Amino acid sequence: MKKDYVWLNSKEVKRIKKSIDECYGLSFDTSKYALCLSPKNKIYLINRDVDKIDLGSVKINTIGLYFAESKGGELRLSMDGAMMIGRNATKNVVELSSSDSEKWLRGYDLDLEGEHKGFVIIKNSNGDVLGCSKHKNGKLMNFTPKERRIKSSD
Repeated sequence: MKKDYVWLNSKEVKRIKKSIDECYGLSFDTSKYALCLSPKNKIYLINRDVDKIDLGSVKINTIGLYFAESKGGELRLSMDGAMMIGRNATKNVVELSSSDSEKWLRGYDLDLEGEHKGFVIIKNSNGDVLGCSKHKNGKLMNFTPKERRIKSSD
Protein backbone atom coordinates (compact mmCIF):
# COMPACT_ATOMS: atom_id res chain seq x y z
CA MET A 1 0.00 0.00 0.00
CA LYS A 2 1.20 3.52 -0.68
CA LYS A 3 3.04 5.02 2.24
CA ASP A 4 0.76 8.07 2.19
CA TYR A 5 -2.23 5.99 3.29
CA VAL A 6 -2.71 5.60 7.04
CA TRP A 7 -4.52 2.85 8.92
CA LEU A 8 -6.87 4.48 11.45
CA ASN A 9 -6.36 3.45 15.05
CA SER A 10 -9.22 2.56 17.40
CA LYS A 11 -9.41 6.12 18.80
CA GLU A 12 -9.87 7.58 15.30
CA VAL A 13 -12.41 4.88 14.39
CA LYS A 14 -14.39 5.69 17.56
CA ARG A 15 -14.41 9.38 16.53
CA ILE A 16 -15.85 8.44 13.13
CA LYS A 17 -18.45 6.14 14.69
CA LYS A 18 -19.45 8.92 17.12
CA SER A 19 -19.82 11.36 14.25
CA ILE A 20 -22.10 8.93 12.39
CA ASP A 21 -24.14 8.30 15.52
CA GLU A 22 -24.59 12.01 16.27
CA CYS A 23 -25.37 13.01 12.69
CA TYR A 24 -27.50 10.08 11.52
CA GLY A 25 -28.82 8.52 14.73
CA LEU A 26 -27.39 5.03 14.36
CA SER A 27 -24.55 2.94 15.64
CA PHE A 28 -22.35 1.87 12.73
CA ASP A 29 -20.60 -1.46 13.30
CA THR A 30 -17.02 -1.24 12.06
CA SER A 31 -15.88 -4.54 13.56
CA LYS A 32 -15.75 -6.21 10.12
CA TYR A 33 -13.64 -3.44 8.61
CA ALA A 34 -10.24 -1.87 8.82
CA LEU A 35 -10.38 1.86 8.05
CA CYS A 36 -7.76 3.61 5.98
CA LEU A 37 -7.25 7.36 5.38
CA SER A 38 -5.88 8.59 2.05
CA PRO A 39 -3.74 11.71 1.57
CA LYS A 40 -6.91 13.49 0.37
CA ASN A 41 -8.71 12.68 3.66
CA LYS A 42 -10.87 10.01 2.04
CA ILE A 43 -11.84 7.14 4.32
CA TYR A 44 -11.88 3.63 2.87
CA LEU A 45 -13.46 0.53 4.42
CA ILE A 46 -11.45 -2.65 3.91
CA ASN A 47 -12.18 -6.24 4.86
CA ARG A 48 -10.04 -7.13 7.89
CA ASP A 49 -8.59 -10.09 5.95
CA VAL A 50 -6.39 -7.58 4.13
CA ASP A 51 -3.87 -8.24 6.92
CA LYS A 52 -3.16 -11.60 5.27
CA ILE A 53 -1.78 -9.91 2.15
CA ASP A 54 1.75 -8.55 1.87
CA LEU A 55 0.80 -5.09 0.57
CA GLY A 56 4.43 -4.01 0.34
CA SER A 57 4.95 -6.19 -2.73
CA VAL A 58 1.88 -4.97 -4.63
CA LYS A 59 1.36 -1.68 -6.45
CA ILE A 60 -1.96 -0.27 -5.25
CA ASN A 61 -3.58 3.05 -6.09
CA THR A 62 -6.61 2.64 -3.83
CA ILE A 63 -7.90 -0.08 -1.59
CA GLY A 64 -11.34 -0.90 -0.24
CA LEU A 65 -14.64 0.91 -0.57
CA TYR A 66 -14.60 4.72 -0.61
CA PHE A 67 -16.86 5.41 2.36
CA ALA A 68 -16.52 9.05 3.35
CA GLU A 69 -14.38 12.15 3.35
CA SER A 70 -13.26 13.95 6.49
CA LYS A 71 -13.31 17.68 5.90
CA GLY A 72 -13.31 20.54 8.38
CA GLY A 73 -14.32 18.27 11.26
CA GLU A 74 -17.32 16.96 9.31
CA LEU A 75 -17.83 13.59 7.68
CA ARG A 76 -19.23 13.64 4.13
CA LEU A 77 -20.46 10.21 3.10
CA SER A 78 -19.77 8.93 -0.40
CA MET A 79 -22.73 7.60 -2.39
CA ASP A 80 -21.80 4.07 -1.31
CA GLY A 81 -21.30 5.20 2.29
CA ALA A 82 -24.72 6.88 2.26
CA MET A 83 -26.28 3.67 0.97
CA MET A 84 -24.68 1.67 3.80
CA ILE A 85 -25.76 4.14 6.49
CA GLY A 86 -29.01 5.46 5.00
CA ARG A 87 -31.12 2.33 5.35
CA ASN A 88 -31.05 2.61 9.16
CA ALA A 89 -30.49 6.34 9.68
CA THR A 90 -33.02 8.05 11.93
CA LYS A 91 -31.74 11.64 11.75
CA ASN A 92 -30.77 14.06 8.98
CA VAL A 93 -32.58 12.14 6.25
CA VAL A 94 -34.29 14.13 3.51
CA GLU A 95 -36.91 12.49 1.31
CA LEU A 96 -37.30 14.01 -2.15
CA SER A 97 -40.19 13.78 -4.56
CA SER A 98 -39.66 11.88 -7.82
CA SER A 99 -39.05 15.07 -9.81
CA ASP A 100 -36.63 16.50 -7.22
CA SER A 101 -34.83 13.14 -7.03
CA GLU A 102 -34.31 13.21 -10.78
CA LYS A 103 -33.01 16.79 -10.66
CA TRP A 104 -30.66 15.88 -7.82
CA LEU A 105 -29.36 12.83 -9.73
CA ARG A 106 -28.71 15.09 -12.73
CA GLY A 107 -26.37 17.15 -10.55
CA TYR A 108 -28.52 20.15 -9.66
CA ASP A 109 -28.60 21.86 -6.26
CA LEU A 110 -32.12 22.05 -4.83
CA ASP A 111 -33.94 24.63 -2.74
CA LEU A 112 -35.02 23.09 0.55
CA GLU A 113 -36.23 24.77 3.68
CA GLY A 114 -36.05 22.90 6.94
CA GLU A 115 -34.34 22.23 10.21
CA HIS A 116 -31.50 20.15 8.78
CA LYS A 117 -27.99 21.54 9.09
CA GLY A 118 -24.87 20.05 7.62
CA PHE A 119 -24.71 16.77 5.79
CA VAL A 120 -27.91 14.82 5.14
CA ILE A 121 -28.77 11.52 3.51
CA ILE A 122 -30.96 11.83 0.43
CA LYS A 123 -33.75 9.33 -0.24
CA ASN A 124 -36.37 9.27 -2.95
CA SER A 125 -40.10 8.86 -2.28
CA ASN A 126 -39.71 5.05 -2.58
CA GLY A 127 -37.20 5.05 0.28
CA ASP A 128 -34.18 4.31 -1.93
CA VAL A 129 -30.98 5.98 -0.72
CA LEU A 130 -29.52 8.23 -3.43
CA GLY A 131 -26.50 9.75 -1.70
CA CYS A 132 -25.35 12.50 0.62
CA SER A 133 -25.77 16.25 0.37
CA LYS A 134 -25.03 19.31 2.45
CA HIS A 135 -27.95 21.44 3.56
CA LYS A 136 -26.79 25.03 3.81
CA ASN A 137 -28.67 28.34 3.55
CA GLY A 138 -31.87 26.70 2.30
CA LYS A 139 -30.09 24.68 -0.42
CA LEU A 140 -29.18 21.03 -0.86
CA MET A 141 -25.71 21.18 -2.35
CA ASN A 142 -25.08 18.39 -4.82
CA PHE A 143 -22.01 16.17 -4.54
CA THR A 144 -23.03 13.50 -7.04
CA PRO A 145 -19.91 12.61 -9.03
CA LYS A 146 -20.22 13.46 -12.73
CA GLU A 147 -19.73 9.86 -13.76
CA ARG A 148 -22.67 8.78 -11.58
CA ARG A 149 -25.12 11.47 -12.67
CA ILE A 150 -28.02 10.98 -15.04
CA LYS A 151 -26.92 12.62 -18.28
CA SER A 152 -28.94 15.77 -18.79
CA SER A 153 -30.07 17.15 -22.12
CA ASP A 154 -31.66 20.30 -20.66
